[in-house]
Amino acid sequence: MAAARALARVVTINDLCEDHIIPDALDKNGGPIVAKAWSEHLTFCSKHFYFYFVLTTIPN
Repeated sequence: MAAARALARVVTINDLCEDHIIPDALDKNGGPIVAKAWSEHLTFCSKHFYFYFVLTTIPN
């Protein structure tokens, strides 16, 4: 979902029309934007997984 949302933001509201709802495959802005969104998503997930793992493995 992070990549899809990032790709959706590549097309600006001024460029949006029936024929242009996703960016062109060769759009140079798409790659870096998706990579950044994916990186942020993985960072978020890894932090939450780490805390879940620590909290569930502490002996009572």
